[in-house]
Amino acid sequence: MTKKKLKIKAKDVFDKFFSKALTGANSDETINIFCNTDNNYFASLAKKHKLGERQIASVVGFKDEFFVELLINQIIKENKLESKFYCKKVTANQKSGILSRTIKLNNKEVVLTIGGDCVIFKKAGDKPIMIIECKEYIDMIRMKELINPLPKYTTTLHIEQV
Repeated sequence: MTKKKLKIKAKDVFDKFFSKALTGANSDETINIFCNTDNNYFASLAKKHKLGERQIASVVGFKDEFFVELLINQIIKENKLESKFYCKKVTANQKSGILSRTIKLNNKEVVLTIGGDCVIFKKAGDKPIMIIECKEYIDMIRMKELINPLPKYTTTLHIEQV
């Protein structure tokens, strides 16, 4: 009887071995962790867990998406806005193709015609109010780091109460 070799999934490895190490107690700590962790850390750990070359690249990509979603949720919580807003990933690779962009809006299924790595929703009516692409958000944080290299990084996401 031959044993079927289980395929190691990059997402499972990321969730199990990386996500906890990237999560700070608050948004400032999470930003510091992110800014002080380079991609070689992820590549070496991914190799340790026997991931292939493409899977290693996926782990690095998961890091950025995870960071943005975590950071936005931490900022919403720190500003005590959990009762009004929430953030979730709405990406094409969540399910298959455009179907992953299906959201509930006023109890009806709606397909977002534009998507992002994270979408901030207003809880009342589940209305999407902001679509965020990880790359642009991360570039903004890195630019802040280059322009004003302080030992402690602070970012603020302003959400006006509607």
